[in-house]
Amino acid sequence: DDHPVAFTYDGDLVTADNGGLLDPTALDAALPLFGVGTDQMECATCHDVHGTGEVKLLNLAPNLLCQGCHIK
Repeated sequence: DDHPVAFTYDGDLVTADNGGLLDPTALDAALPLFGVGTDQMECATCHDVHGTGEVKLLNLAPNLLCQGCHIK
């Protein structure tokens, strides 16, 4: 039940996943990527530790979070 973190989320990953991920340029602005190339999925991509009022300190409501990156 853990999601990987600290990995590169780019076009190569989308291609390797065979259609299961959204292109990172299409991510909701509420799901930021980090790093020099703005292509790193980190804990803060999904979690807002300063609180947004969402459940479990998430950047999006739980029913929308997975769909922020995943097509299926």
